[in-house]
Amino acid sequence: CVATYHTFFEEYLHHYVPVLPRRIGRFLARTFTRSQCDDVQALIAPSDPMRDVLLEYGVSTPIHVLPTGLPADRFNPGIAERFRTDARIPAGRPLVTYVGRVAHEKNIEFLVKVFVEVR
Repeated sequence: CVATYHTFFEEYLHHYVPVLPRRIGRFLARTFTRSQCDDVQALIAPSDPMRDVLLEYGVSTPIHVLPTGLPADRFNPGIAERFRTDARIPAGRPLVTYVGRVAHEKNIEFLVKVFVEVR
């Protein structure tokens, strides 16, 4: 069995369980992560820093780094006018797109606030 590991849970657990003291949350996140990761034959981490954190936690399973980003040249810009027409968005209206999982740690609220200020 191979698993992927993407999230620094100890950094985000307090957002989901705010009554839990951070020190205990960090301990639980590290213990759970180590237990889960040691139950598979291999792990895939998206970056060297994520691999380093897993090693710091004491994970003994082999970890392979496989970046999940896409190279910019793989994107097709499309035809903006056609998209706006199909979506009924006026030509002069600002448009921002977010592609990703909606979760607290993605800090989408910050993105919206900055967009309002920049606008």
